Amino acid sequence: MLDSGTAWTRRLLVILMVILALPGCPVEGKRKKRLSRDAVSGRGGAPSECKCPESAEDPARWKAVERQLLEGSPRPGGILRIHTEIDPPNLQPVLRPDAWVVRIVLHDVLQALVVRDPSTNRFEGELAESWASSEDGLHWTFKLREGVKWHDGEPFTSADVVNTLSMILAPDSTAVSVKASIEEITRFEASGDHEVSLELSKPNALFLQHIEGLPILPKHLYVQGNLEDNPANVAPVGTGPFRFSSWSQGKEVVLTRNEGYWGRKAWLDEVRYVIVKDRNVAFQMLKRGDIDMMPRVSADQWAEWDLDKDLQARFFRATWATPDISFAIYNTEKAPFDSPAVRRAMTLLLDRERIRCAVHRCLARVISGPFPAGHPANSESVTNLPFDPARADDLLAGAGLEDGDSDGILDLGGKPLRFGLMVPTQSDAMQRMATIWQEETRRHGLVMDIKLLDWSTYIEKCRSHEFDVAVMSFQMEWDNDLTGIFHSKSMSGG
Repeated sequence: MLDSGTAWTRRLLVILMVILALPGCPVEGKRKKRLSRDAVSGRGGAPSECKCPESAEDPARWKAVERQLLEGSPRPGGILRIHTEIDPPNLQPVLRPDAWVVRIVLHDVLQALVVRDPSTNRFEGELAESWASSEDGLHWTFKLREGVKWHDGEPFTSADVVNTLSMILAPDSTAVSVKASIEEITRFEASGDHEVSLELSKPNALFLQHIEGLPILPKHLYVQGNLEDNPANVAPVGTGPFRFSSWSQGKEVVLTRNEGYWGRKAWLDEVRYVIVKDRNVAFQMLKRGDIDMMPRVSADQWAEWDLDKDLQARFFRATWATPDISFAIYNTEKAPFDSPAVRRAMTLLLDRERIRCAVHRCLARVISGPFPAGHPANSESVTNLPFDPARADDLLAGAGLEDGDSDGILDLGGKPLRFGLMVPTQSDAMQRMATIWQEETRRHGLVMDIKLLDWSTYIEKCRSHEFDVAVMSFQMEWDNDLTGIFHSKSMSGG
């Protein structure tokens, strides 16, 4: 999310969204150096730790830049060009939410009733001026801002809020994930042109967080609840500080400042999301000045900053701890992954310490579940499964997978077992991880075919369960409610 009041300049941050949420430092050696297999997998002894030298970062410079950003006097104008490796499937965060769709649209174009202040982590009013709840947390009243207009000039009223909730909570709604997160709302009504009352079936400590992720849609464009195939899904009309200007598929999404914005005007004239699917190409564009900001860089690109004085002079590199996770998913409706023993064997064949070192250059850590270390829901009693090929062989044999014809491939139902590992083409790190996994599983009689798919095709196949095994990342929040992701009611279309 862009803070519409922040003084962004052309020389902006190179930012890394760290997989598994922990910043670190690059692997020792030259930029292109790779650790040997034995050095990182621990063969012949205990797994070795990544050897990470001191980074070239200067803590004093960090503080100086932070002070400058906080104390500087912003000047209106300018264009910010942000890299995205994804050509979005749509620009409607309610439909099958995608991290980049949310990042581009939510709170900048489409707005919610509330928004979280990133500096205080407290909720503030966005389209709601204020709100109140009963002591039992079951009754909520939101007083809406008056004088707010949609980007096409129509007035914003409580009817827009009621119509949005009606579409999402309808029995035939296709907004599966969003619906699951707010399904405790059992009644909603307009108690005036600028007031909405909600009733919940049970209290929810994360209710405001869920409301923050719910963009309000204009009723006059979503007549009769046509949520799925509405033209506004690709050309959104909102109330935010930026207006949707254009979307050249495969090239860029352009947002322009909303001069009629109800709040403080955005400083920038335009924000351009530059679509470049190859992150290496995007990095070269950054270096020659065609892109101003990369929200995500690879571990190798991160390390290059330490060696490139020009990059250090022109860009500021930053990390922050986020509860983002990368993981593998198995289709449990297909053999042999309907067997818990086979799934566990696959994990025991995944050399995660090697991946952490050789692929992520120490900028990640191995975790045992969807919550990172330090999170209240993370239990230290749940230990990580080790890299243990011998134990994996025992589990595969116990599950009935044997090499009956001695061709080096385990058989399933009398036939050699082959399966696909689906990987998005946009992630070089995941492709490298997949190759390491493929190499190990083949040693143990499992033939894994890596299938590279563009993100839009990849995510639809995940949702329709057309895969054997896939790898994925979630960009989560610290106080995340995982109902919309992991609950069985979210399976169909989720």
